[in-house]
Amino acid sequence: MGWHPQLQADLAQVYTAFHLPGLAVAVLADGEVYPFEFGYRNHQEPFTLDTLCLVASVSKSFTATLAGILVDQGQVEWEKPVRHYWPELQLMDEQATQSMTLTDMLCHRTGLPSHENLLAEGVGRELPDRGREYRRQLLKRLAYFEPAQAFRTQFQYQDLVFSGAGAILEEVTNRRYEDLIQEYCLDPLGMADSTFSRPAALATGRLAQGYGWVDGQIQPIPHCDTRYIAPSAGLYSTANDLMRWLQFHLHGGSIGGNPLISEASLRWIHRPHMAIGAQVSLVGGGLATYGLGWVQSSIGSELMLSHGGSFNGYRTTVAFIPARGFGVAVLTNLNVSNANTIGALVVMDRLLGQVQVETRIAYGKQVAEGFARQAAAAEQAFWAGRDPNALPQHPLANYLGQFHHPGYGTFTISLGEGRLWQTYDQRTYPLDPYNGETFSTRFQSTENRLLHLSLTFETDAKGQVVAVRIPIVEDISPPRFVRVA
Repeated sequence: MGWHPQLQADLAQVYTAFHLPGLAVAVLADGEVYPFEFGYRNHQEPFTLDTLCLVASVSKSFTATLAGILVDQGQVEWEKPVRHYWPELQLMDEQATQSMTLTDMLCHRTGLPSHENLLAEGVGRELPDRGREYRRQLLKRLAYFEPAQAFRTQFQYQDLVFSGAGAILEEVTNRRYEDLIQEYCLDPLGMADSTFSRPAALATGRLAQGYGWVDGQIQPIPHCDTRYIAPSAGLYSTANDLMRWLQFHLHGGSIGGNPLISEASLRWIHRPHMAIGAQVSLVGGGLATYGLGWVQSSIGSELMLSHGGSFNGYRTTVAFIPARGFGVAVLTNLNVSNANTIGALVVMDRLLGQVQVETRIAYGKQVAEGFARQAAAAEQAFWAGRDPNALPQHPLANYLGQFHHPGYGTFTISLGEGRLWQTYDQRTYPLDPYNGETFSTRFQSTENRLLHLSLTFETDAKGQVVAVRIPIVEDISPPRFVRVA
Protein backbone atom coordinates (compact mmCIF):
# COMPACT_ATOMS: atom_id res chain seq x y z
CA MET A 1 0.00 0.00 0.00
CA GLY A 2 3.03 2.27 0.22
CA TRP A 3 2.56 3.10 -3.45
CA HIS A 4 -0.93 4.56 -2.97
CA PRO A 5 -0.05 8.20 -2.10
CA GLN A 6 2.62 8.26 -4.79
CA LEU A 7 0.15 6.94 -7.37
CA GLN A 8 -2.37 9.56 -6.27
CA ALA A 9 0.25 12.21 -7.06
CA ASP A 10 1.16 10.51 -10.37
CA LEU A 11 -2.44 10.52 -11.57
CA ALA A 12 -2.94 14.10 -10.38
CA GLN A 13 -0.09 15.02 -12.75
CA VAL A 14 -1.85 13.25 -15.63
CA TYR A 15 -5.15 14.92 -14.77
CA THR A 16 -3.56 18.37 -14.75
CA ALA A 17 -1.23 17.91 -17.73
CA PHE A 18 -4.03 16.89 -20.09
CA HIS A 19 -6.55 19.49 -18.78
CA LEU A 20 -9.14 16.81 -18.11
CA PRO A 21 -12.67 17.73 -17.00
CA GLY A 22 -12.93 14.44 -15.10
CA LEU A 23 -10.94 11.28 -14.50
CA ALA A 24 -11.74 8.02 -12.71
CA VAL A 25 -9.15 5.28 -12.22
CA ALA A 26 -9.80 1.91 -10.59
CA VAL A 27 -6.66 -0.07 -9.72
CA LEU A 28 -6.53 -3.76 -8.87
CA ALA A 29 -3.48 -4.82 -6.87
CA ASP A 30 -2.92 -7.38 -4.13
CA GLY A 31 -6.50 -8.56 -4.61
CA GLU A 32 -7.94 -5.16 -3.67
CA VAL A 33 -9.52 -2.38 -5.73
CA TYR A 34 -8.26 1.16 -5.09
CA PRO A 35 -10.18 4.24 -6.30
CA PHE A 36 -8.69 7.45 -7.70
CA GLU A 37 -11.13 10.21 -8.66
CA PHE A 38 -10.54 13.68 -10.07
CA GLY A 39 -12.67 16.50 -11.39
CA TYR A 40 -16.23 16.57 -12.60
CA ARG A 41 -18.46 14.72 -15.02
CA ASN A 42 -20.42 17.84 -16.01
CA HIS A 43 -18.59 20.77 -14.36
CA GLN A 44 -20.80 20.28 -11.30
CA GLU A 45 -21.07 16.65 -10.20
CA PRO A 46 -17.89 14.75 -9.22
CA PHE A 47 -16.44 12.24 -11.64
CA THR A 48 -16.32 8.96 -9.69
CA LEU A 49 -15.83 5.23 -10.19
CA ASP A 50 -19.62 5.05 -10.65
CA THR A 51 -19.73 7.68 -13.42
CA LEU A 52 -20.96 6.25 -16.71
CA CYS A 53 -19.09 6.82 -19.98
CA LEU A 54 -19.33 5.43 -23.47
CA VAL A 55 -16.38 3.03 -23.34
CA ALA A 56 -16.51 2.56 -27.12
CA SER A 57 -14.01 -0.01 -28.41
CA VAL A 58 -13.61 -1.65 -25.01
CA SER A 59 -16.88 -3.26 -26.17
CA LYS A 60 -14.80 -5.42 -28.52
CA SER A 61 -13.52 -7.60 -25.69
CA PHE A 62 -17.13 -8.34 -24.72
CA THR A 63 -17.96 -9.43 -28.27
CA ALA A 64 -14.94 -11.72 -28.34
CA THR A 65 -15.94 -13.24 -25.00
CA LEU A 66 -19.50 -13.81 -26.21
CA ALA A 67 -18.10 -15.58 -29.26
CA GLY A 68 -15.98 -17.76 -26.96
CA ILE A 69 -19.00 -18.70 -24.86
CA LEU A 70 -20.93 -19.67 -28.00
CA VAL A 71 -17.92 -21.69 -29.14
CA ASP A 72 -18.05 -23.57 -25.81
CA GLN A 73 -21.75 -24.23 -26.43
CA GLY A 74 -21.01 -25.65 -29.86
CA GLN A 75 -23.00 -22.97 -31.67
CA VAL A 76 -20.02 -21.56 -33.57
CA GLU A 77 -16.38 -22.40 -34.23
CA TRP A 78 -13.44 -20.02 -34.24
CA GLU A 79 -11.95 -21.28 -37.49
CA LYS A 80 -15.02 -22.28 -39.50
CA PRO A 81 -15.79 -19.92 -42.40
CA VAL A 82 -18.62 -17.61 -41.39
CA ARG A 83 -20.32 -18.41 -44.68
CA HIS A 84 -21.35 -21.61 -42.91
CA TYR A 85 -23.49 -19.44 -40.62
CA TRP A 86 -24.44 -16.76 -43.18
CA PRO A 87 -24.48 -18.35 -46.67
CA GLU A 88 -25.32 -15.00 -48.29
CA LEU A 89 -21.97 -13.53 -47.29
CA GLN A 90 -20.11 -12.05 -50.23
CA LEU A 91 -16.94 -9.94 -50.27
CA MET A 92 -15.08 -8.41 -53.21
CA ASP A 93 -12.13 -10.69 -52.39
CA GLU A 94 -13.29 -14.21 -53.26
CA GLN A 95 -10.71 -15.84 -50.99
CA ALA A 96 -12.07 -13.81 -48.10
CA THR A 97 -15.62 -14.74 -49.09
CA GLN A 98 -14.86 -18.44 -48.89
CA SER A 99 -12.44 -18.44 -45.96
CA MET A 100 -13.20 -15.57 -43.54
CA THR A 101 -13.74 -16.81 -39.98
CA LEU A 102 -14.86 -15.25 -36.74
CA THR A 103 -11.21 -15.11 -35.72
CA ASP A 104 -10.37 -13.13 -38.87
CA MET A 105 -13.20 -10.67 -38.17
CA LEU A 106 -12.25 -10.25 -34.51
CA CYS A 107 -8.52 -9.63 -35.10
CA HIS A 108 -8.81 -7.13 -38.00
CA ARG A 109 -7.19 -9.12 -40.82
CA THR A 110 -9.98 -9.27 -43.41
CA GLY A 111 -8.29 -6.89 -45.87
CA LEU A 112 -10.95 -4.20 -45.43
CA PRO A 113 -9.76 -0.75 -44.32
CA SER A 114 -11.11 1.39 -41.52
CA HIS A 115 -14.46 2.97 -42.33
CA GLU A 116 -14.22 5.64 -39.65
CA ASN A 117 -15.96 8.25 -41.79
CA LEU A 118 -19.08 6.08 -41.79
CA LEU A 119 -19.30 5.70 -38.02
CA ALA A 120 -20.82 9.10 -37.23
CA GLU A 121 -24.42 8.20 -38.02
CA GLY A 122 -25.53 8.88 -34.47
CA VAL A 123 -23.64 12.13 -33.85
CA GLY A 124 -25.86 14.56 -31.97
CA ARG A 125 -29.02 12.46 -32.20
CA GLU A 126 -30.68 9.38 -30.82
CA LEU A 127 -31.01 6.52 -33.31
CA PRO A 128 -34.08 4.29 -33.62
CA ASP A 129 -33.75 1.01 -31.76
CA ARG A 130 -33.06 -1.13 -34.82
CA GLY A 131 -29.49 -2.19 -34.22
CA ARG A 132 -29.99 -5.82 -35.22
CA GLU A 133 -31.64 -4.81 -38.50
CA TYR A 134 -28.78 -2.40 -39.24
CA ARG A 135 -26.15 -5.05 -38.55
CA ARG A 136 -27.95 -7.63 -40.72
CA GLN A 137 -27.94 -5.14 -43.59
CA LEU A 138 -24.29 -4.41 -42.84
CA LEU A 139 -23.42 -8.03 -43.60
CA LYS A 140 -24.98 -7.57 -47.04
CA ARG A 141 -23.20 -4.26 -47.60
CA LEU A 142 -19.80 -5.90 -47.11
CA ALA A 143 -20.10 -7.15 -50.69
CA TYR A 144 -19.58 -3.58 -51.91
CA PHE A 145 -16.64 -2.57 -49.71
CA GLU A 146 -13.33 -2.58 -51.55
CA PRO A 147 -10.39 -4.20 -49.72
CA ALA A 148 -7.24 -2.17 -49.19
CA GLN A 149 -4.99 -5.18 -48.56
CA ALA A 150 -4.96 -8.87 -49.38
CA PHE A 151 -6.87 -11.13 -47.01
CA ARG A 152 -4.94 -12.07 -43.84
CA THR A 153 -1.86 -10.05 -44.76
CA GLN A 154 -2.12 -6.89 -42.65
CA PHE A 155 -3.71 -5.57 -39.50
CA GLN A 156 -6.38 -2.96 -40.33
CA TYR A 157 -8.44 -1.78 -37.38
CA GLN A 158 -12.09 -2.09 -38.38
CA ASP A 159 -15.34 -1.27 -36.58
CA LEU A 160 -17.81 -2.29 -39.28
CA VAL A 161 -16.39 -5.79 -39.79
CA PHE A 162 -16.17 -6.26 -36.03
CA SER A 163 -19.83 -5.28 -35.75
CA GLY A 164 -20.48 -7.74 -38.56
CA ALA A 165 -19.05 -10.46 -36.31
CA GLY A 166 -21.69 -9.50 -33.75
CA ALA A 167 -24.30 -9.82 -36.50
CA ILE A 168 -23.11 -13.37 -37.22
CA LEU A 169 -23.63 -14.26 -33.56
CA GLU A 170 -27.12 -12.75 -33.76
CA GLU A 171 -27.95 -14.86 -36.81
CA VAL A 172 -26.69 -18.06 -35.18
CA THR A 173 -28.66 -17.52 -31.97
CA ASN A 174 -31.60 -15.59 -33.46
CA ARG A 175 -31.22 -13.11 -30.58
CA ARG A 176 -30.19 -9.48 -30.23
CA TYR A 177 -26.51 -8.92 -29.52
CA GLU A 178 -27.36 -6.65 -26.59
CA ASP A 179 -29.51 -9.35 -24.95
CA LEU A 180 -26.78 -11.95 -25.37
CA ILE A 181 -24.18 -9.75 -23.68
CA GLN A 182 -26.63 -8.97 -20.89
CA GLU A 183 -27.27 -12.66 -20.21
CA TYR A 184 -23.78 -14.08 -20.65
CA CYS A 185 -21.58 -11.23 -19.41
CA LEU A 186 -23.18 -8.28 -17.62
CA ASP A 187 -25.65 -10.12 -15.37
CA PRO A 188 -23.31 -12.91 -14.19
CA LEU A 189 -20.56 -10.39 -13.41
CA GLY A 190 -22.85 -8.01 -11.57
CA MET A 191 -22.14 -5.18 -14.02
CA ALA A 192 -25.45 -3.57 -13.12
CA ASP A 193 -24.63 -0.08 -14.41
CA SER A 194 -23.41 -1.19 -17.83
CA THR A 195 -25.77 -0.84 -20.78
CA PHE A 196 -25.93 -0.42 -24.54
CA SER A 197 -28.79 2.05 -24.21
CA ARG A 198 -27.95 5.73 -24.06
CA PRO A 199 -31.43 6.57 -22.64
CA ALA A 200 -30.80 4.02 -19.87
CA ALA A 201 -27.40 5.55 -19.16
CA LEU A 202 -28.97 9.02 -19.01
CA ALA A 203 -31.69 7.76 -16.69
CA THR A 204 -29.11 6.89 -14.02
CA GLY A 205 -28.26 10.57 -13.64
CA ARG A 206 -24.56 9.59 -13.68
CA LEU A 207 -23.68 9.79 -17.39
CA ALA A 208 -20.68 12.05 -17.97
CA GLN A 209 -20.90 14.95 -20.38
CA GLY A 210 -18.38 14.56 -23.18
CA TYR A 211 -16.03 17.49 -23.80
CA GLY A 212 -13.60 18.48 -26.52
CA TRP A 213 -11.27 21.25 -27.57
CA VAL A 214 -13.27 23.84 -29.53
CA ASP A 215 -11.49 27.01 -30.67
CA GLY A 216 -8.80 26.50 -28.05
CA GLN A 217 -11.22 25.95 -25.16
CA ILE A 218 -12.72 22.86 -23.55
CA GLN A 219 -16.41 22.83 -24.43
CA PRO A 220 -19.27 20.28 -24.35
CA ILE A 221 -19.51 18.46 -27.68
CA PRO A 222 -22.30 16.40 -29.29
CA HIS A 223 -22.56 12.78 -28.22
CA CYS A 224 -22.61 9.91 -30.70
CA ASP A 225 -25.23 7.18 -30.40
CA THR A 226 -23.28 4.04 -31.32
CA ARG A 227 -26.04 1.47 -30.77
CA TYR A 228 -25.89 0.29 -34.41
CA ILE A 229 -22.25 -0.72 -34.02
CA ALA A 230 -22.76 -2.02 -30.47
CA PRO A 231 -20.45 -5.07 -30.92
CA SER A 232 -17.50 -2.78 -31.63
CA ALA A 233 -18.28 0.47 -29.77
CA GLY A 234 -21.66 0.51 -28.05
CA LEU A 235 -21.18 -0.15 -24.32
CA TYR A 236 -21.65 2.42 -21.55
CA SER A 237 -19.91 1.44 -18.33
CA THR A 238 -18.18 2.63 -15.16
CA ALA A 239 -14.74 2.12 -13.69
CA ASN A 240 -16.25 -0.09 -10.99
CA ASP A 241 -18.04 -2.30 -13.52
CA LEU A 242 -14.96 -2.55 -15.72
CA MET A 243 -12.96 -3.68 -12.72
CA ARG A 244 -15.33 -6.67 -12.47
CA TRP A 245 -14.59 -7.32 -16.15
CA LEU A 246 -10.83 -7.30 -15.55
CA GLN A 247 -11.14 -9.58 -12.51
CA PHE A 248 -13.09 -12.02 -14.66
CA HIS A 249 -10.23 -12.14 -17.18
CA LEU A 250 -7.55 -12.35 -14.49
CA HIS A 251 -9.42 -15.23 -12.83
CA GLY A 252 -9.37 -17.38 -15.96
CA GLY A 253 -12.93 -16.64 -17.05
CA SER A 254 -14.55 -17.47 -13.72
CA ILE A 255 -16.61 -15.49 -11.25
CA GLY A 256 -16.91 -16.73 -7.69
CA GLY A 257 -15.30 -19.97 -8.79
CA ASN A 258 -17.91 -20.54 -11.49
CA PRO A 259 -16.51 -20.56 -15.04
CA LEU A 260 -18.44 -18.53 -17.61
CA ILE A 261 -16.08 -19.46 -20.43
CA SER A 262 -13.63 -22.29 -20.90
CA GLU A 263 -9.94 -21.72 -20.31
CA ALA A 264 -9.30 -22.86 -23.89
CA SER A 265 -11.59 -20.20 -25.36
CA LEU A 266 -10.13 -17.51 -23.10
CA ARG A 267 -6.61 -18.47 -24.14
CA TRP A 268 -7.67 -18.16 -27.79
CA ILE A 269 -9.06 -14.68 -27.08
CA HIS A 270 -5.95 -13.53 -25.17
CA ARG A 271 -3.29 -14.98 -27.50
CA PRO A 272 -1.77 -12.98 -30.39
CA HIS A 273 -3.41 -13.49 -33.79
CA MET A 274 -2.07 -10.57 -35.82
CA ALA A 275 0.98 -8.32 -35.57
CA ILE A 276 0.16 -4.63 -35.23
CA GLY A 277 3.67 -3.17 -35.29
CA ALA A 278 5.99 -1.25 -33.03
CA GLN A 279 3.96 0.73 -30.49
CA VAL A 280 6.75 2.19 -28.41
CA SER A 281 4.93 3.88 -25.56
CA LEU A 282 1.18 4.14 -26.00
CA VAL A 283 0.44 0.47 -25.39
CA GLY A 284 3.49 -0.46 -23.39
CA GLY A 285 6.46 -1.09 -25.61
CA GLY A 286 8.07 -3.22 -28.30
CA LEU A 287 6.08 -5.24 -30.81
CA ALA A 288 2.34 -5.05 -30.25
CA THR A 289 0.01 -7.80 -31.38
CA TYR A 290 -3.75 -8.14 -31.50
CA GLY A 291 -5.73 -11.01 -30.07
CA LEU A 292 -9.51 -10.96 -30.14
CA GLY A 293 -10.56 -7.63 -28.65
CA TRP A 294 -7.26 -7.33 -26.74
CA VAL A 295 -3.82 -5.89 -27.54
CA GLN A 296 -0.75 -7.74 -26.28
CA SER A 297 2.35 -5.68 -25.50
CA SER A 298 5.20 -5.57 -23.02
CA ILE A 299 5.66 -3.17 -20.13
CA GLY A 300 9.04 -3.64 -18.52
CA SER A 301 9.52 -7.39 -18.59
CA GLU A 302 5.82 -8.16 -18.21
CA LEU A 303 3.12 -9.10 -20.71
CA MET A 304 0.21 -6.66 -20.63
CA LEU A 305 -3.18 -7.04 -22.26
CA SER A 306 -5.10 -3.85 -22.91
CA HIS A 307 -7.63 -2.08 -25.07
CA GLY A 308 -8.71 1.51 -25.48
CA GLY A 309 -11.99 3.10 -26.42
CA SER A 310 -12.60 6.50 -27.97
CA PHE A 311 -15.73 8.21 -29.25
CA ASN A 312 -17.01 11.81 -29.16
CA GLY A 313 -15.99 13.12 -25.77
CA TYR A 314 -15.05 9.85 -24.06
CA ARG A 315 -11.74 8.03 -23.65
CA THR A 316 -11.26 4.71 -21.83
CA THR A 317 -8.45 2.21 -21.29
CA VAL A 318 -8.57 -1.17 -19.57
CA ALA A 319 -5.41 -3.17 -18.99
CA PHE A 320 -4.14 -6.09 -16.95
CA ILE A 321 -0.90 -7.94 -16.30
CA PRO A 322 -1.77 -11.64 -15.93
CA ALA A 323 1.42 -12.70 -14.15
CA ARG A 324 1.05 -10.05 -11.44
CA GLY A 325 -2.71 -9.89 -11.04
CA PHE A 326 -2.63 -6.13 -11.71
CA GLY A 327 -5.51 -4.40 -13.44
CA VAL A 328 -6.53 -0.84 -14.22
CA ALA A 329 -9.58 0.89 -15.71
CA VAL A 330 -9.22 4.54 -16.73
CA LEU A 331 -12.19 6.65 -17.82
CA THR A 332 -12.19 10.30 -18.82
CA ASN A 333 -14.52 12.65 -20.66
CA LEU A 334 -12.22 14.66 -22.91
CA ASN A 335 -12.14 14.10 -26.65
CA VAL A 336 -8.94 13.13 -28.50
CA SER A 337 -6.73 12.95 -25.44
CA ASN A 338 -4.12 10.30 -24.72
CA ALA A 339 -4.67 10.72 -20.99
CA ASN A 340 -6.52 7.40 -20.69
CA THR A 341 -3.63 5.40 -22.13
CA ILE A 342 -0.98 7.41 -20.33
CA GLY A 343 -2.92 7.06 -17.07
CA ALA A 344 -3.02 3.28 -17.42
CA LEU A 345 0.70 3.10 -18.15
CA VAL A 346 1.52 5.38 -15.22
CA VAL A 347 -0.44 3.04 -12.93
CA MET A 348 1.35 -0.06 -14.19
CA ASP A 349 4.72 1.70 -13.98
CA ARG A 350 4.13 2.56 -10.34
CA LEU A 351 2.98 -0.97 -9.47
CA LEU A 352 6.03 -2.44 -11.22
CA GLY A 353 8.44 0.01 -9.59
CA GLN A 354 9.57 1.68 -12.82
CA VAL A 355 8.16 5.19 -12.41
CA GLN A 356 8.46 7.52 -15.42
CA VAL A 357 5.48 9.85 -15.15
CA GLU A 358 7.02 12.86 -16.91
CA THR A 359 8.30 10.71 -19.78
CA ARG A 360 4.88 9.12 -20.28
CA ILE A 361 3.10 12.48 -20.24
CA ALA A 362 5.64 14.02 -22.61
CA TYR A 363 5.21 11.18 -25.08
CA GLY A 364 1.42 11.39 -24.90
CA LYS A 365 1.57 15.08 -25.70
CA GLN A 366 4.09 14.48 -28.47
CA VAL A 367 1.73 12.03 -30.16
CA ALA A 368 -1.18 14.47 -29.87
CA GLU A 369 0.94 17.26 -31.33
CA GLY A 370 1.92 15.00 -34.21
CA PHE A 371 -1.73 14.36 -35.04
CA ALA A 372 -2.42 18.10 -34.86
CA ARG A 373 0.42 18.79 -37.33
CA GLN A 374 -0.94 16.14 -39.68
CA ALA A 375 -4.39 17.70 -39.53
CA ALA A 376 -2.96 21.16 -40.24
CA ALA A 377 -0.95 19.80 -43.17
CA ALA A 378 -4.03 18.06 -44.58
CA GLU A 379 -6.00 21.30 -44.30
CA GLN A 380 -3.30 23.21 -46.12
CA ALA A 381 -3.01 20.57 -48.83
CA PHE A 382 -6.77 20.57 -49.39
CA TRP A 383 -6.94 24.29 -50.04
CA ALA A 384 -3.79 24.20 -52.15
CA GLY A 385 -5.67 21.94 -54.56
CA ARG A 386 -8.45 24.47 -55.13
CA ASP A 387 -8.41 26.31 -58.46
CA PRO A 388 -10.97 29.15 -58.57
CA ASN A 389 -10.33 29.57 -62.29
CA ALA A 390 -11.29 25.96 -63.15
CA LEU A 391 -15.07 26.32 -63.26
CA PRO A 392 -17.69 23.54 -63.47
CA GLN A 393 -18.67 22.48 -66.99
CA HIS A 394 -22.43 22.55 -66.39
CA PRO A 395 -25.06 24.85 -64.91
CA LEU A 396 -25.56 24.06 -61.22
CA ALA A 397 -29.02 22.62 -61.90
CA ASN A 398 -27.42 19.78 -63.91
CA TYR A 399 -25.79 18.37 -60.78
CA LEU A 400 -29.02 17.94 -58.82
CA GLY A 401 -30.28 14.49 -57.90
CA GLN A 402 -29.67 11.41 -55.78
CA PHE A 403 -26.43 9.48 -56.18
CA HIS A 404 -26.40 5.96 -54.74
CA HIS A 405 -23.79 3.36 -53.81
CA PRO A 406 -25.03 -0.07 -52.61
CA GLY A 407 -22.53 -0.13 -49.76
CA TYR A 408 -22.25 3.48 -48.69
CA GLY A 409 -25.77 4.77 -49.28
CA THR A 410 -27.09 7.90 -50.96
CA PHE A 411 -25.90 11.48 -51.37
CA THR A 412 -28.60 13.98 -52.35
CA ILE A 413 -27.57 17.13 -54.21
CA SER A 414 -29.98 20.09 -54.02
CA LEU A 415 -29.98 23.78 -54.96
CA GLY A 416 -30.75 26.63 -52.60
CA GLU A 417 -29.69 30.23 -52.03
CA GLY A 418 -27.84 30.17 -55.34
CA ARG A 419 -25.48 27.30 -54.40
CA LEU A 420 -25.39 23.52 -54.29
CA TRP A 421 -25.92 21.52 -51.09
CA GLN A 422 -25.22 17.87 -50.33
CA THR A 423 -27.14 15.78 -47.82
CA TYR A 424 -25.84 12.49 -46.42
CA ASP A 425 -26.91 10.75 -43.23
CA GLN A 426 -29.52 13.48 -42.64
CA ARG A 427 -26.78 16.15 -42.56
CA THR A 428 -26.60 18.96 -45.09
CA TYR A 429 -23.53 21.03 -45.99
CA PRO A 430 -22.71 23.48 -48.82
CA LEU A 431 -21.17 22.04 -51.98
CA ASP A 432 -18.86 24.60 -53.60
CA PRO A 433 -16.75 24.64 -56.78
CA TYR A 434 -13.23 23.39 -56.05
CA ASN A 435 -11.49 22.41 -59.29
CA GLY A 436 -13.46 21.87 -62.48
CA GLU A 437 -15.93 19.02 -61.99
CA THR A 438 -14.75 18.54 -58.41
CA PHE A 439 -16.68 20.29 -55.65
CA SER A 440 -15.77 20.62 -51.97
CA THR A 441 -17.97 20.07 -48.96
CA ARG A 442 -17.79 19.03 -45.31
CA PHE A 443 -18.41 15.64 -43.75
CA GLN A 444 -19.23 14.77 -40.15
CA SER A 445 -16.80 12.19 -38.82
CA THR A 446 -16.23 10.83 -35.33
CA GLU A 447 -14.41 12.61 -32.48
CA ASN A 448 -16.33 15.84 -33.25
CA ARG A 449 -14.36 16.35 -36.47
CA LEU A 450 -15.83 18.10 -39.49
CA LEU A 451 -13.70 16.94 -42.40
CA HIS A 452 -13.19 18.20 -45.92
CA LEU A 453 -14.64 16.01 -48.64
CA SER A 454 -14.46 16.27 -52.42
CA LEU A 455 -17.11 15.17 -54.91
CA THR A 456 -15.99 14.65 -58.53
CA PHE A 457 -18.84 14.38 -61.02
CA GLU A 458 -18.79 12.21 -64.15
CA THR A 459 -20.52 13.03 -67.44
CA ASP A 460 -21.66 10.59 -70.15
CA ALA A 461 -21.28 10.97 -73.91
CA LYS A 462 -24.51 12.96 -74.05
CA GLY A 463 -23.18 15.50 -71.57
CA GLN A 464 -25.40 14.31 -68.71
CA VAL A 465 -24.09 14.09 -65.15
CA VAL A 466 -24.43 10.38 -64.35
CA ALA A 467 -22.24 9.66 -61.32
CA VAL A 468 -19.99 11.13 -58.68
CA ARG A 469 -16.83 9.74 -57.07
CA ILE A 470 -16.43 10.46 -53.37
CA PRO A 471 -13.35 9.49 -51.29
CA ILE A 472 -15.53 8.68 -48.31
CA VAL A 473 -13.17 5.94 -47.10
CA GLU A 474 -9.39 6.27 -46.84
CA ASP A 475 -6.96 3.81 -48.44
CA ILE A 476 -9.21 2.74 -51.35
CA SER A 477 -10.14 4.30 -54.68
CA PRO A 478 -13.08 6.74 -54.35
CA PRO A 479 -16.36 4.78 -54.50
CA ARG A 480 -18.62 5.61 -57.46
CA PHE A 481 -22.13 6.80 -56.58
CA VAL A 482 -24.50 6.40 -59.54
CA ARG A 483 -27.28 8.88 -60.24
CA VAL A 484 -30.63 7.23 -59.53
CA ALA A 485 -32.97 10.22 -59.52
